[in-house]
Amino acid sequence: MTTKYRGILEWVKQQIEDEQLKTGDKLPSIRLLAEQFQCSKNTVVKALVELEQQHVVYAKPKSGYYVVDYYQTARPHENDIDFLSAGPDKRIMPYEDFQHCMNQAIDHYKEQLFTYSEQQGLFSLRKELAKYLQQLQVFTKPERLVITSGSQQALHILSIMPFPNGKKNVLIEQPTYFGMIDTLQLNQIPTLGIELTMEGIDF
Repeated sequence: MTTKYRGILEWVKQQIEDEQLKTGDKLPSIRLLAEQFQCSKNTVVKALVELEQQHVVYAKPKSGYYVVDYYQTARPHENDIDFLSAGPDKRIMPYEDFQHCMNQAIDHYKEQLFTYSEQQGLFSLRKELAKYLQQLQVFTKPERLVITSGSQQALHILSIMPFPNGKKNVLIEQPTYFGMIDTLQLNQIPTLGIELTMEGIDF
């Protein structure tokens, strides 16, 4: 069963690689795949569920399995580095660990997670962050921490906060993160670029 199970996985991926199956295409039915690989329907289902977990295909109830858009159009090549997304490599993300943690969080904190909470973020998380920051020689209180939904939200908040010295101009490296540039332009903040060389920032 293991060999045929792996064979189905590899066959589907190869069909996509060769563009025999394209974005949105429907896969052959479970019955046809079982006949093609001379295995049980359970083996086919197991392989399709594995492909679904790998985000290669997705299931439509009472319809079948289809090729995921992402796999065909946004999959990086082996040697490519994606600087545009400014995010971690999707190929090495610990998705199963994240899923486990999210399930645990829902079990323990469902009332807080799915209702309006404090604007600064979950207080118990801010308490843990304050303890963690102490190890890095950063001393603060949970009341002075704000948890954002991502770096973009944090940059937006920082960009609209007034400077203590009353000045307006912001200096940014060239090149810099496109999300920072968009935020500064959106808030019409005067911006000056500083050239970045191999020796560092050129003041």
